[in-house]
Amino acid sequence: MDRRSFLATTAAGAAALSFPAILRAQSKDPLRIGFPLPLTGPFGALAADQQRGATLAMEELNAQGGVLGRKVEVLFRDDQLKPAVGAQRTKELIENDKVQFIVGGLAAHVQMAINEQTKKSKVLFISVSESDEIRAKPDASPLTFHEALNPTITSRAVGNWIAQNLGKKWWIIYADYAWGKQNNMVLQEVLAKQGGTLLGSTPYPLGSAEFSAHLPKIQGAKPEVLVSMTPGADNIAFLKQVQSYGMKKNMRIAQPLHWLPQLKEGGPDLYADIFGGTSFYWELADSVPSAKKYVEVYQKKFNAPPWRWRAAARSPSRWTPRRWRMRCGRTPSTTTTRASSGGGRATTSPSRTSGS
Repeated sequence: MDRRSFLATTAAGAAALSFPAILRAQSKDPLRIGFPLPLTGPFGALAADQQRGATLAMEELNAQGGVLGRKVEVLFRDDQLKPAVGAQRTKELIENDKVQFIVGGLAAHVQMAINEQTKKSKVLFISVSESDEIRAKPDASPLTFHEALNPTITSRAVGNWIAQNLGKKWWIIYADYAWGKQNNMVLQEVLAKQGGTLLGSTPYPLGSAEFSAHLPKIQGAKPEVLVSMTPGADNIAFLKQVQSYGMKKNMRIAQPLHWLPQLKEGGPDLYADIFGGTSFYWELADSVPSAKKYVEVYQKKFNAPPWRWRAAARSPSRWTPRRWRMRCGRTPSTTTTRASSGGGRATTSPSRTSGS
């Protein structure tokens, strides 16, 4: 079975399992999408970005008359970056708020707990986290979809580029949870295939961004590249400490992803000469018509360019009700579905942040 056939079959199967109860109800009540996300904690700024992207999608759909005459509502709930809270919020959204779909799960470890709840309730879930596990057994299901890159894609692309352009003697530091562990594993595999040398690999507790105990040892090992997976607010704390130790003078600093909210908060001096990748960049508007339309709409509403997480949240928030409308309209079940960030191409091209 080729990829196109697989996508078509999977989407049709999900629709068949999840939509019958909705199809029988000819209600004019709003079509509700539940969106658990970590609005508090180290991922708060990233989650706020996602909230803006999903809100824009809701407003766009409702400006077009909603879905088959029904308005779309997106209900946001704070999962506090905790799996148990994420599971409870998801359960409440399904049982109390009667949402028809769940979108969200920014953190890799929280999305697993959300997914367990949606599988139990037979509710369609589109994860917006970056995870390899969500698409594999036992977590995968006919009702589980994934809208984002994953560590395999990201760290293979960026890792190979780092080895070929920055150096092959690495030290890796990573947040000790699912996303960090998965990237660490992939990066080590990439480095080995590139014939490089791993001088060390250091985990740290997510949200406990104190690196002073590790940095002298890393500095003494003299890596060519320090590769970090320090997401969210941890990234600013990490780079400030790296800068205070003068480490940018004698090694390159690279990370699989850039986080625009942190870059804006940390400022150009802190992020100067930091290498990282991204899956959506607003300059795609120069070459991709659908990206151009999205960038213009977002810029007009929020007076800022859209970034990758905004696009990642907007896309499934539009995708789920649109597919529901197609199903209700008896669109043939062989329709191929593909969720893409903001209609643009998915790219992971390393970029260097300039201090200018």
